[in-house]
Amino acid sequence: CDCRKPKAGLVLQAARDLGFDPGQSFVIGDKPADLGLGRSVGAVPILVRTGYGRETEQTADPKPDLAADNLAHAARLIEARLARPEGGGSGSDSDPNSR
Repeated sequence: CDCRKPKAGLVLQAARDLGFDPGQSFVIGDKPADLGLGRSVGAVPILVRTGYGRETEQTADPKPDLAADNLAHAARLIEARLARPEGGGSGSDSDPNSR
C-alpha cells in the first residue's frame, strides 16, 4: 500500500485535500520510516531522540536534516529554519541554540 511509511500516499492525499506543499513542510519522527517519508515528499526530515530516536540516530539511512532532543526542541529548530530569509528548504543545519 502506498499509504504506509516511508511511501508518500497519505501525505500526498492530505496535501491535495488540505492544499499544502509537502516540499515546504517538515516531518518529525523517531524511526527510519519517518525520515524516509520526509525525503520521499521533499520535506525536511527531523529526527527526535525520544522513543526509538537515539537508536535510529546511530543507524539511520537516510540521515535526517536535523536532530532534536525532543518535540519542543524540534519546534525551535523549525522556527529558526522558517525565520531565515530563504524560509526553509532541505539541507544540513546546525543549531547553536539547540538546548
